Amino acid sequence: MYTEYTREIMNKNNLLKCLILLLMIPQILYSGESGDEIPGEIINEVEKKIEPKDLDQELIDPKTIETLIEKSLEPKTTTIDLPKNRLTHIFGQAFLEKINNENVKIIKSCRPLSNVEKCYVVDPKKKSKHFNNYYFYINIDNNVNAIIAFDKKKLTDVSKCKKKMDEWVIFFENFDLQKATNENQNLSVFYTDKPNQKPLEIVSNCYAESFRDIDSSFILKFYKQT
Repeated sequence: MYTEYTREIMNKNNLLKCLILLLMIPQILYSGESGDEIPGEIINEVEKKIEPKDLDQELIDPKTIETLIEKSLEPKTTTIDLPKNRLTHIFGQAFLEKINNENVKIIKSCRPLSNVEKCYVVDPKKKSKHFNNYYFYINIDNNVNAIIAFDKKKLTDVSKCKKKMDEWVIFFENFDLQKATNENQNLSVFYTDKPNQKPLEIVSNCYAESFRDIDSSFILKFYKQT
């Protein structure tokens, strides 16, 4: 026969189980390096089985439970500042390196930047739902020196494009980049990491563009100087 005291302990044990599960679930869903995800990233989530320890094997002292509950409810004051590193890779591909065949699948050729270079339409494993086309440009040394991601779908609502672009603006704040944008052109953003050697230039805009074999309503361009 259970006493009232035993019932109270078991109720608190059940509460503790719920708290542990609530603490474990976010860690599983959001595990990974800070700032590693790109805006609109398409992630194939792997189902993971949660196997918490059986807390019914022994009754925990009520005071211990109360202490753990109070601890779990304390405000978290620790923040992690992301380092201002250079942006050296995007969509699973490093700049000025050969195409990473483990992360990138070549689909077909496209129009290169010059007669001595190459261009490939690719399908990267690490991509954003903001774009439906990815072009990798290859220099004379067979290294990727430019990447263009764009959306061919016609956008009837420019504010939706601006919202996507703003997500990339926040993402680029994590890196050593200088932003230069005309206040009157809020649908276009330009970045550079000069005066570093072999600087990287980035252009993002929501203006309709047609050039070479690209027809875009939202485009993101990366150009790495050699």
